[in-house]
Amino acid sequence: MAEILKSKARIDILALLSAVIEAEFQYVKKRLNLSDGNLSSHLTVLEEAGCVKITKTFIEKKPKTYIRLTPTGEKVLLRYLDELSRLMKKDAH
Repeated sequence: MAEILKSKARIDILALLSAVIEAEFQYVKKRLNLSDGNLSSHLTVLEEAGCVKITKTFIEKKPKTYIRLTPTGEKVLLRYLDELSRLMKKDAH
């Protein structure tokens, strides 16, 4: 998990996807202020880890890429949030 979430951008991607059924590439790019290449490279890591499912299609002859959080991605995000919560509680005492 640590390697997958080594980047804040990957955490942000998973968090954003956790709030929707799926999101279009351009929406994620704009929402997280990432470049095409940067988002693509982070999505590759997340897809290889089984955290996201990427679907490519054409709408009116224009390519569209949709990204969906997988059950594995949801588990990874929840483990990360649990660990963060645990660390925050530990530091508060």
